[in-house]
Amino acid sequence: MLKEPRGTSYEYLTVFNNVPITSVIWKDNKLVTLLSSYCGILPEMSINRFDKKSKRNMEVKCPSIIKEYNRHMGGVDLLDSLIGRYKIKIRTKKWYMRVWYHLIDISIVNAWLLYRRVENENGRVPKLSLFDFRTEVAFSLTTSVSTPKRGRPSNEEREQLKIPKQHTHSITPEDIRTDGLHHWPEYKESRQRCKYEKCGKLTQCTCTKCDKYFCCGVNRNCFKDFHTK
Repeated sequence: MLKEPRGTSYEYLTVFNNVPITSVIWKDNKLVTLLSSYCGILPEMSINRFDKKSKRNMEVKCPSIIKEYNRHMGGVDLLDSLIGRYKIKIRTKKWYMRVWYHLIDISIVNAWLLYRRVENENGRVPKLSLFDFRTEVAFSLTTSVSTPKRGRPSNEEREQLKIPKQHTHSITPEDIRTDGLHHWPEYKESRQRCKYEKCGKLTQCTCTKCDKYFCCGVNRNCFKDFHTK
């Protein structure tokens, strides 16, 4: 195939679950391979390509599947671009793990695009960038905890290692903030500004789960307001 002239193409057909699938190999500057369930080589067309050897434009045969790909490739390029910005970078030699991480990236990007569409349809400006959206998804998945079981713990539960507490994102997602699980006040020696947007005064009280400072007293209870409103 590499020795064939530019514009040469081959087509292979098969059937899977009663669905015809075609595989087309087309030689341009490099070999291009595409799969489709509804189009193949025919009808073949001609396109202009620049030839470096003769230094002039020449007509090259182009399969129909290439034309279809070029017509709809905008969405594919956008998806690849968004995935490439903050993709999961975990090295592994297992091919199925790479596929799994890629599917997670696709799911998050598609969810973010749907979030933007819904916000625009409701007349609201989307506030979360792709980075913030991914951060909230990761924070929600890693911070959510289940209600502890009643009774004495089993031997297996006792042997489990305690997960070290990690630094959380500056913005606590609403589903974590209002879940009503394990938000305990804890007083520290140092004082910082209250993180409740309507306050900002100095306080020594922190939330053990959100890892943020909140006022918690008789006259002002930002701790309760933050976790309930």
